[in-house]
Amino acid sequence: GSGLGQQALPPGLTFEPRLEFAAQYASNINLASSGGDDAFGVELAPGAYAAYNSDRFTGSADYSLIGRLWDDGSLDDITNALVAN
Repeated sequence: GSGLGQQALPPGLTFEPRLEFAAQYASNINLASSGGDDAFGVELAPGAYAAYNSDRFTGSADYSLIGRLWDDGSLDDITNALVAN
């Protein structure tokens, strides 16, 4: 790429696994009009970036599986994200 912060892909296959972690806090997590509950949680997101670059083809994909665990357990969820071009 030629945009700000972008760098050209090297020829061939690129694969970069990752593991991201975050601690979260939300006051009034249920958006109550008064006396809302506070919640603490953790987020774990394993993922990977893969790209292939040649004279005839350039493509990439970035995938994350995102798991969130909250202290009360009622808001736990798993989502995923995929970006490909």
